[in-house]
Amino acid sequence: MFRFKLLIAAGSAALMFAACGPASNNGDGTADANNGSNGSNGSNGSNGSNGSNGGPTGPATGTAYPLTADNFGDSGIDAIAYNAQVVIGTQTFGMDVDTGSTTLGVAGSTCTTCGVTPEYTPGSTATKGTTKLDAVYGSGEWKGTSYTDSVSLMGDTTPVSMIFGDITSQTQFFQQGTNEQGIIGMARPFAALKPTDAYLAKRGAKSVAFQLCPGDGTMWIDGYDPAKMTAAFVNTPMVPPEANPDPNAPMPQDDFYIIQVGAAAIGASDVGMTGSAILDTGTTEILVDSTVATAIATALQGDPGYQAVFGANTDPTGGGQNCLQPTGSFTRTQVDQMLPPFKFTINGQQFSAPASTSYFLVQDGQYCFAVAGIDGIANQVGADMLLGDSFLKNFVINFDYTNEQVGIAPQKGCAVPPEPAIKHVGPMAMPHWRRPRI
Repeated sequence: MFRFKLLIAAGSAALMFAACGPASNNGDGTADANNGSNGSNGSNGSNGSNGSNGGPTGPATGTAYPLTADNFGDSGIDAIAYNAQVVIGTQTFGMDVDTGSTTLGVAGSTCTTCGVTPEYTPGSTATKGTTKLDAVYGSGEWKGTSYTDSVSLMGDTTPVSMIFGDITSQTQFFQQGTNEQGIIGMARPFAALKPTDAYLAKRGAKSVAFQLCPGDGTMWIDGYDPAKMTAAFVNTPMVPPEANPDPNAPMPQDDFYIIQVGAAAIGASDVGMTGSAILDTGTTEILVDSTVATAIATALQGDPGYQAVFGANTDPTGGGQNCLQPTGSFTRTQVDQMLPPFKFTINGQQFSAPASTSYFLVQDGQYCFAVAGIDGIANQVGADMLLGDSFLKNFVINFDYTNEQVGIAPQKGCAVPPEPAIKHVGPMAMPHWRRPRI
């Protein structure tokens, strides 16, 4: 379901993760996600209106689908997941939209451990299969039975018939307080649990694009909206699918949407973050090798702006609690102005993202370190890093299957909820934070 998923087919060693592009903009320079207004509404730089900065022009293309931010019903928490409204048969469900997996799974009416509503009740268009399914993620697991039924995104008039999982039991997959009754995978077809189908392949999609904001989002199939971008896409190649993938490979890279990151820095401090990167809308954090996470924390601790906001010698990870409160009264806008940006170099272009929408996740006035260090990450996730929503929400991301490339452009138009000044008043807690379960 969510936050760093490793999907394991029952009885198999194969791990599955869970992807449009106009003219490329591959020149040198910096594509700064910090292009918005710092007005009185409390929006930070990357998420306000673009003003006079401009950007690509032209009409929106494809079909746009609104995404709901999953934040436990608390507007003070930035999104930890994004849900689409999915119609199965005649019922509608909120489902985690996940480029890190492929199989669709929905809580079934026979599930006694799901604890969500509504639950899927097969109707006249449904056909029960015979395959038992077992989907294991980085944060949870579900088991179920294969079913065939009509599936569509809310608003579509032509559903597809596809095989998916009717969830009969789960462990730490559905989280109390969220609005998810299932998951809809957006990854490649051969990353699906057999014999389930891939939704995008069933509808014949050529691309899927996302704009993920702190409080909501948009998904486009076979298109995107140039009005949401401050510059044209920088297109970078994806690892292409194999002609004959080995189903027994421990972690086939082409199950995932993978690009190459040339470098990354906190302000001017390089943090040794380079290599292959999985792009996953179903993961909240940025996952890196432990040495890189340490370098990021060290760079922050040495930054004068960070010291002014959080105090000298303050561990960005919160000493294992992961959340910090400013030592004085600072708005979110002020924090982003004082802290160094997170910079990424991809295909020769440098992209810049502000603190509160990259290495920190804002939760009720606390700043929670959104970078997780994993020892030997390449052996565990199949790439040198995984870029989840903490990276993706700074950009419009366009997964172009036809050309096997990903388009990346700084986003504009995301609203950040107003936030009052914050003052440290006592011990911090983080009841909502999810850590990857490896």
